[in-house]
Formats: sequence, structure tokens, C-alpha cells
Amino acid sequence: MIAPILAGQADVVYGSRFSLGRTAQVLSRYHYLANVCLTWLSNLLTRRRLTDIETCYKAFRAGVIKPLHLSSRGFGLEVEITALIARTNARTCEVPISYQGRNYEEGKKIGFWDGVMAGLYIFWYNLIQPQLPSTRRYRHAVNTYLLQQPAAWKKSPSRARREVELLAASFFFLQQNLYAFP
Repeated sequence: MIAPILAGQADVVYGSRFSLGRTAQVLSRYHYLANVCLTWLSNLLTRRRLTDIETCYKAFRAGVIKPLHLSSRGFGLEVEITALIARTNARTCEVPISYQGRNYEEGKKIGFWDGVMAGLYIFWYNLIQPQLPSTRRYRHAVNTYLLQQPAAWKKSPSRARREVELLAASFFFLQQNLYAFP
């Protein structure tokens, strides 16, 4: 996940269950279709080419995620993060990840209304939220950080690696704990 960041090719990396034309085991066609539709709508409004916005696996450079103040809860996080990052000059890429689908007895929590809400979140975070001062401050902070970083990373690649590893692990832990609550 962090290899593209360490190689200087990306500032944000998404782990995709569907990239490179490979499909992972998904238990429900409806969940897969909903994911494809939500990703398409998000791509339309963000002008990005992602294959899986509803993925839990994301890695960021510290200056991209630290100034981000999230307002959504639960499954709206992925949409909010994607929409806000798309407003910056952060380079985004995807890497394939393995995925084993779960059913509701095994702990799957997403349902029909979560998909409807994700669609509404896509419109909110791409059309309304960018007009707010907090989003403009975030965009300015990230773009300033990105302009200043290339020279600093060349001087200390080990610091850059630690920064990315700690942030990726922290965000993964945060997402897992948010989804663990009923």
C-alpha cells in the first residue's frame, strides 16, 4: 500500500478489490452493483478514475490527512475522504488488494439504506461541502504541504517511510473501530 508513496508516485493510495480487471469474491451481486454505481457517481463528480471508493484500505502522506476534519460517521467516511482529497493537488492511485466477502452472519453491516445514504453523501461532499470555508482551508493546507515536501522527502527517505506507515496504520485502526460499533 505504501510503495507508491515511498516511490514518489502518489500522495494517496487506495486498495482496490476490483482493480486490474480482477474481481474479488463478493457474496451479493447487489452489493457489487451498488459499489460500481457509487464509484461511478463519485468519479463523475471528483474527476478521478477509481475502481473502489468504498474500500477500507487507504494510505496517505501525513500532510494530506492530518488537516482533514471529518464530519461524517460510518460508511460516509469513504465518500467524504475521497471528495475532499479530490479537491486538492494530491496524486491518487490504486493498488490491488485481496478480499474475502462476508455475509451478515459473519459481521457484514452494510445494507440498502447505507447505499442510499452514500449516494446522498456523494452529492453533499462533492457539490455543497466544497463551498464551505473549512474545505477551502483544507485544500489550501494540503496544497501548501505538497508544494513544500519533495525536497524534504529527498533529504530523509526513512522519515518519509515512518510517517506514511504510522498514518496508514492509524487510519486503518480508526476505520476498524468505527465499524465495530453497532
